[in-house]
Amino acid sequence: MLTPETASELLLRAGISAVPEVSLIKEHNEVYRLEWADSVAFLKSYTKHWYGEDAAGTGFCVDHERTAWQALI
Repeated sequence: MLTPETASELLLRAGISAVPEVSLIKEHNEVYRLEWADSVAFLKSYTKHWYGEDAAGTGFCVDHERTAWQALI
């Protein structure tokens, strides 16, 4: 589970200084809604062990997440 403290560290790496409210949107896909001040962001974490050892090399994980994103828009 993503904590507000960890989410804050991630936002800081993007140049945003905030401690967001964190809501789990989709269990098993680890999609979170981060909300702070007047802003909202969504975070999808990489947790798919079934992508295999060379997921980045095959591009499968990127194709999978791109397809998921297209389903949302």
